[in-house]
Parts: sequence; structure tokens; C-alpha cells
Amino acid sequence: MRAIGKAAVYLGLALVAALLVSSVLKVATGRNLQQLMQAGPGEALIAHAGLLLALVIIPTALSLLVWKDRFATSGWSGAGGGRLAALGAASGAGMMFAIVAILWVAGAWSGGAAVWSGGELARMVLLSVMLWVVQAAHEEGLHRGYAFVQLSRAISFWPAAALLSLWFMWGHVGQEGATPLSMVVAGLFALVLAWSLLRTGSLWFALGFHASWNFAQSFVFGLNNSGGRSANALMVSRIEGPSWLTGGSAGPEGSVLSLVAIAALVAVVHFGAPRRDVDRG
Repeated sequence: MRAIGKAAVYLGLALVAALLVSSVLKVATGRNLQQLMQAGPGEALIAHAGLLLALVIIPTALSLLVWKDRFATSGWSGAGGGRLAALGAASGAGMMFAIVAILWVAGAWSGGAAVWSGGELARMVLLSVMLWVVQAAHEEGLHRGYAFVQLSRAISFWPAAALLSLWFMWGHVGQEGATPLSMVVAGLFALVLAWSLLRTGSLWFALGFHASWNFAQSFVFGLNNSGGRSANALMVSRIEGPSWLTGGSAGPEGSVLSLVAIAALVAVVHFGAPRRDVDRG
């Protein structure tokens, strides 16, 4: 019950912090979080940084301070974090490139490079990398960070992972272009990334995978990501073919190829990620 209470307090703190950060951003920029996310990459980065502060940094810091828990219980243990993040990043980007390559061979994908000046290209690459890293950090920290670690103490790991994966999947319900398969894929990815926390002891692999998957999907190829498409991408992609293969309006996450990617992700975590159980306090 104490662990459940800790998880509940964390989520309550996150909600309050999100409301406060949203109000501050509204006053400072004249736009709410949703408007900032849709205004451009620079504004979207500000919005996601605000969410990282509100949903992860503030509630995690306060929870650790109040409950006097070890930092490792936050999910952000630094031991081997760089290597894990690099492995996750290589896996996420590699799988997205493989999906596009298969679609190209099947005649379902074609595309070309967008026209960018050198300076603007460098700026957009930097902004996009920062955007997707920050976005992945606040989603991983909220769904698989301190609150998840406490819930897993209370009801054991796999039931907690299943509940949090359903929550993550529910977050994709109602998104523009979402399909039943894309929501199932989101839930399965969440389950495997939760397992990566159990196996490696931290969220760094999950962060690397999550960020690079979205970066390759949205910025490199300009594909639909959960139904939305970035107006700023390295390539202009054209997709034709059956939705079971291409993902249709949901993008690659609505394709059966993502199920293959999930199986490949399981193999990477099992065979490639070093074993170090998560510290649950």
C-alpha cells in the first residue's frame, strides 16, 4: 500500500506541475501546450521541455526527497546509460530504416530529398534530435519511471507492465489517423520497453529506442507518426499500397511490419542488452 501511495502521489504531483507549467507557458508565449506543439519545431521543443519538467523532473525530485528513496528507483540510473542509449538509438533507427526498405522493395514507398539550405538543414537536424529526445524522455519517465517502479513493487512487475502498457495504448486512442493495429503496436512496444527497464535496470535503452524511432519516422522520412505528419522533414515520402502493409493513416506503426520490429526488439533486449535488474527500493 505504501508503494501504491507513492505512485499515486507522484501522478498527483505530475498533474499539478503540468497545470502550473502550462499556465506559465501560456503567459510567457501566449500559446497553450497544444498550440506550441503545432507551431513549429522550436515551439514544440519548448512544449515538450515543459512536459519533461512537469511530468518527470519535478515529481521525481520531490518523490525522492520526500520518501528518501534511492535515485535508482527513478528508473534513471546512470550506470552504463550512454551505452544503453546508443544501443537503443541504433535499434530504433535501424528498424525504421528496415521497414522503409521493405516498403520500397514492395513498391509501396517512394520519395526524394527535401530542399534545404546548409544552415537551415543543420538547424532542423539539431532541433529535431533535441525534440524527439525530450519527447521520449517525458513519455518514458511518466509511463515507466518512478511511478511504474513503485507500482511494480506493489503488484509485481508484469501486472504493472501490463497496466502501464494499456495506459500508454489508451493515450493513442482518438489520435488523428490511429487504427486498432497502431494502438496494439503502441501497447506492445510499451510492454517490451518496460521489460528493457527490468532487464537493464534503467530507462536509457528505452529512451534511445523511442527517440530514434520517432526521429527516423517523422524527421528523416517524413512519415505519419500516430496519424500526424511533420511539415519539416529531410525527405518527402509517398506511400501506396494496402494499409496492412503501409499502415495507412497511422503510418508505419499501423503496419504488420511493426509487429516484426517488436519481435526484433525483443531479441535485441534479450541478447544485446546487459543484464542489471532495476532497483525497486
